[in-house]
Amino acid sequence: MKSPFRHALCAVALPVTCLVGSCTDPAAGLPRTCEGHAELCDRRFDQVAFAATHNSMADTDTDAFAPCQTHDIVRQLEDGVRGFMLDTHYDPVDTTSVMLCHGACLGNYRSLTETLGTYDAFLETHRDAIVTLIFEAGPVRVADIEASFVAAGILPRAYVHALGTPWPTLRTLIAEDTRLVVVTDAEGSDGTGPYAWYKDQWAYGFQNPYAAEVEADFSCDVDRGVAGAGQLFIMNHFLTAPFASLPLAQSVNPYASLGAHVRRCQTERGQLPNFITVDFYETGDLFHVVDEANGFVSGPPN
Repeated sequence: MKSPFRHALCAVALPVTCLVGSCTDPAAGLPRTCEGHAELCDRRFDQVAFAATHNSMADTDTDAFAPCQTHDIVRQLEDGVRGFMLDTHYDPVDTTSVMLCHGACLGNYRSLTETLGTYDAFLETHRDAIVTLIFEAGPVRVADIEASFVAAGILPRAYVHALGTPWPTLRTLIAEDTRLVVVTDAEGSDGTGPYAWYKDQWAYGFQNPYAAEVEADFSCDVDRGVAGAGQLFIMNHFLTAPFASLPLAQSVNPYASLGAHVRRCQTERGQLPNFITVDFYETGDLFHVVDEANGFVSGPPN
């Protein structure tokens, strides 16, 4: 499959150096593109749509329990996924270690610290990329989450945003190298205090209902969180009947379903879905729909 992440091309006459994932102006040391597009650089974070995966850590490539994806996080990043829903739990044997597991730590599972190291390495080599982590924290305490960020060396990249203030442009996030946005459903902050980087998902944004069993169940109603201007819109578009499966994703990830849902939600909510979230992202037209939401294409893929 051709990678949907589009690397910008640099004209030969321009004084730039093309690095992995972006084109960099050596004078400024900054990429000339933001998420592969120069046009996105001056848009605020809340004005951009990103491809996102549901239960990103549960994949069939690594034989994870109850998979919702085919490929692991390394492949997801390379393919252009930028929003990641992650479930945290304590290791059932070493109860001080934070793991990423779907529902329960059965079979293969991986440590949060190790996975954060994967994100950090990607951000280091893809200078125009911005990654968002959406935590379902479960029983894990925020202090233990932060310890994993510190151990992975990625905490300095975590963006701190005061609740109720305008989001920065992608260019600003890249210039300041605060290219990791973190939100959580438990113990989140309002942008102040010792864990200011660990933002309350339901104060900073909202989501539509997630428990769809058939396509007709898809809704654009506000299920949890606070909707409104400047709020982040996490748009769920996946079926669970009773579990996620590739055939279910194949039925709703194509443009006819996914594109229609995105357009309907943008109309009903009056704002762009920021994280278009699916299962088994490699099937269907996720990246085309994200490009359409960002204004780069129009209509179904050829």
